[in-house]
Amino acid sequence: MDSYTIIVIIFGMIILSILILLYFYNKIVIQKAKILKKYNNVKGYILEERNATLEMITFIQNNLEHEEDYISTLKKTVEIFDYLKNTDGGLKQLKKAQNTYRDFSKLDKVYSSLKKNKEYIQLKEKANTAEDRLKYSFDDYNKEVKKYNAFDKEKGYAFIKKIARFPKYDIYKI
Repeated sequence: MDSYTIIVIIFGMIILSILILLYFYNKIVIQKAKILKKYNNVKGYILEERNATLEMITFIQNNLEHEEDYISTLKKTVEIFDYLKNTDGGLKQLKKAQNTYRDFSKLDKVYSSLKKNKEYIQLKEKANTAEDRLKYSFDDYNKEVKKYNAFDKEKGYAFIKKIARFPKYDIYKI
């Protein structure tokens, strides 16, 4: 073999190696972008749930103003939602919101007339829909994080993630 052939083979191997590394890198970047998109969906649904809770607070203040404890609990929930929409990576704080969050069935049991109130029914449906959307968006987020974390088990991907210092994402447990 002459030196020209050896140089072409070495150059070809280098280009092939670079292409393989770019393939791994690109796949990780795409998965990271999917995670960020799902995270932004979660944040959007947090905002939707916050707004639904604010509407319910207004309704309760106008119609059941003596429910001060319940109103303050809902306001704490809105504060947590506000914190979540203004920060990145604070999804674990949602646990706190879920612990202080509303259970409108309590109001239904105490005030039977609410079951016939159209405005209350619409607000309750809106709040429940927002909560369901939030749960589904978390499921989507977790699926993408699992795919991303699965790259750690494959040598090529793990190497690229380590070298390029890709962040670690945690699964959020609802």
